[in-house]
Amino acid sequence: MEIHFYEYVEENSDNAERDRHVVPYRVYQYVRLTPGIPGNILSAIVWLRPHKKNSSAVYLAALAINDTAFLLCEFSVHEIRFES
Repeated sequence: MEIHFYEYVEENSDNAERDRHVVPYRVYQYVRLTPGIPGNILSAIVWLRPHKKNSSAVYLAALAINDTAFLLCEFSVHEIRFES
Protein backbone atom coordinates (compact mmCIF):
# COMPACT_ATOMS: atom_id res chain seq x y z
CA MET A 1 0.00 0.00 0.00
CA GLU A 2 1.49 3.30 -1.06
CA ILE A 3 0.65 6.42 0.93
CA HIS A 4 0.89 9.76 -0.79
CA PHE A 5 1.77 12.34 1.81
CA TYR A 6 0.23 15.28 -0.03
CA GLU A 7 -3.12 13.53 -0.29
CA TYR A 8 -3.11 12.88 3.45
CA VAL A 9 -2.31 16.52 4.22
CA GLU A 10 -4.92 17.78 1.80
CA GLU A 11 -7.70 15.66 3.30
CA ASN A 12 -6.84 16.27 6.95
CA SER A 13 -5.99 19.94 7.16
CA ASP A 14 -7.90 23.19 7.33
CA ASN A 15 -5.07 25.05 5.68
CA ALA A 16 -3.97 22.47 3.13
CA GLU A 17 -2.00 24.83 0.90
CA ARG A 18 0.18 26.03 3.77
CA ASP A 19 0.73 22.51 5.08
CA ARG A 20 1.64 21.27 1.63
CA HIS A 21 4.78 23.42 1.77
CA VAL A 22 5.49 23.35 5.50
CA VAL A 23 5.72 19.61 6.05
CA PRO A 24 8.26 18.78 3.30
CA TYR A 25 10.38 21.74 4.40
CA ARG A 26 10.37 20.49 7.99
CA VAL A 27 11.48 17.04 6.83
CA TYR A 28 14.25 18.65 4.75
CA GLN A 29 15.25 20.69 7.77
CA TYR A 30 15.69 17.64 10.00
CA VAL A 31 17.56 15.78 7.25
CA ARG A 32 19.96 18.72 7.01
CA LEU A 33 20.37 19.14 10.77
CA THR A 34 20.99 15.48 11.59
CA PRO A 35 24.45 15.23 9.97
CA GLY A 36 25.16 18.97 10.00
CA ILE A 37 25.36 19.71 13.71
CA PRO A 38 27.39 16.66 14.80
CA GLY A 39 29.63 16.99 11.75
CA ASN A 40 30.38 20.64 12.46
CA ILE A 41 31.08 19.95 16.12
CA LEU A 42 33.48 17.13 15.25
CA SER A 43 35.15 19.31 12.65
CA ALA A 44 35.67 22.12 15.16
CA ILE A 45 37.14 19.67 17.68
CA VAL A 46 39.55 18.26 15.12
CA TRP A 47 40.70 21.67 13.87
CA LEU A 48 41.18 23.05 17.39
CA ARG A 49 43.60 20.31 18.47
CA PRO A 50 46.84 21.74 19.84
CA HIS A 51 49.08 20.29 17.14
CA LYS A 52 47.02 21.90 14.36
CA LYS A 53 47.17 25.51 15.51
CA ASN A 54 47.85 27.43 12.33
CA SER A 55 45.77 30.14 10.72
CA SER A 56 43.96 27.73 8.38
CA ALA A 57 42.97 25.47 11.26
CA VAL A 58 41.61 28.37 13.28
CA TYR A 59 39.68 29.65 10.26
CA LEU A 60 38.12 26.24 9.55
CA ALA A 61 37.20 25.74 13.22
CA ALA A 62 35.55 29.16 13.31
CA LEU A 63 33.69 28.31 10.11
CA ALA A 64 32.39 25.06 11.64
CA ILE A 65 31.28 26.84 14.82
CA ASN A 66 29.59 29.60 12.81
CA ASP A 67 27.80 27.06 10.63
CA THR A 68 26.53 25.21 13.71
CA ALA A 69 25.20 28.45 15.19
CA PHE A 70 23.54 29.30 11.88
CA LEU A 71 21.84 25.90 11.68
CA LEU A 72 20.54 26.20 15.24
CA CYS A 73 19.26 29.75 14.71
CA GLU A 74 17.61 28.89 11.43
CA PHE A 75 15.96 25.86 13.00
CA SER A 76 14.59 27.84 15.94
CA VAL A 77 13.28 30.67 13.74
CA HIS A 78 11.44 28.27 11.45
CA GLU A 79 10.03 26.29 14.38
CA ILE A 80 8.60 29.50 15.84
CA ARG A 81 7.21 30.57 12.47
CA PHE A 82 5.56 27.23 11.70
CA GLU A 83 4.04 26.86 15.15
CA SER A 84 2.03 30.06 14.81
